[in-house]
Amino acid sequence: MIDKPMRPEISYSFRLAAPVVVWVVLCIAFMSVVVLHICHFNQADSTNFSLFTLIYAVIISIIVFFRTSGVSPLVLSEAKVLTANIKNGALMPGIKPEHVSETFHSFCRYSRKCFQFSITSTLLFTLVALIWRAAHPDNSLDLLMIVIAGGIVATLASGFSIFLPQLQFFPIAKQCRDFLSTKGRCPIESGFQSIRVKFLFIILFLLDALALFFLAGYAPEMAGFNIFFTGIFMILFVTLLLLMYLEKSFKDFFSLTKIDIGDELPIFSTGSLDKEFINLTKFLNEISIQLYFFKEKTRSSEKEMVKRMEELEKFFDLTIEREERMIELKKENARLKQKLETMQEK
Repeated sequence: MIDKPMRPEISYSFRLAAPVVVWVVLCIAFMSVVVLHICHFNQADSTNFSLFTLIYAVIISIIVFFRTSGVSPLVLSEAKVLTANIKNGALMPGIKPEHVSETFHSFCRYSRKCFQFSITSTLLFTLVALIWRAAHPDNSLDLLMIVIAGGIVATLASGFSIFLPQLQFFPIAKQCRDFLSTKGRCPIESGFQSIRVKFLFIILFLLDALALFFLAGYAPEMAGFNIFFTGIFMILFVTLLLLMYLEKSFKDFFSLTKIDIGDELPIFSTGSLDKEFINLTKFLNEISIQLYFFKEKTRSSEKEMVKRMEELEKFFDLTIEREERMIELKKENARLKQKLETMQEK
């Protein structure tokens, strides 16, 4: 039987980054379509800009691959830690508590770098689009429209670049929580910039609203573009509501490693199902403690009863010996009486 060659395993850090880079590439492609519709380039410029978009997407994909896959010396230190401590979607067997804490903190930094990569990539593409449009001046409002579209695309890309890695890492975070709680370790709390992301959404929300009102009031000839960007504006609003709704889950995500060392076991508020499970676990723990003490008490009582039984057996043996001795004495007494009577008759 011929053994099949082993397939190379994809590193866990690259699995986290792959959805982010795919989403960023889609956002950049969408931005490219927007620029081509806003700026009336000639055929050659449109072809060159489309080719630039393709090359740009390929370059950032290659950079992400070499920085996260672990096949080059340029790999991120956080990616090395995640790849070394996580295999097949779970923590490595026999991992030490300090490595578990290091894994979680590395993911926090890794998630921030995904956010920085997405917002930097989209803003850099927007800057290139602005320079490209400035080299072919036609309508000054085109630059403003590109800025609005770039802000919206950067917001969408950066927002989901936070959500996607956390969604994949959430089971590992629970394993880290459970492992550290059983070892009695309290990892350092790692906060995340969810408030800054929310602030970014609100600011872009207001800027887009002002820009659309400006275009609607002072540029009625841009009505078609107003409808187009109103649709994007609605997408931004829905995304804002979505990430505001997910803010609580982000907080729960980081509260997984908050362990209070005290007299009682730690309790984590992560959801109704988890709360029910935790309450059931506490009840079972209390029952098990009571059963343990009852078992110990029963065991000590059993030892006491065995000791008493041994004493009773000894006492019973002594009583039997005394009874046998009494019987022998009675027989001896009767024999002596009979002998005395015989001697008196003579």
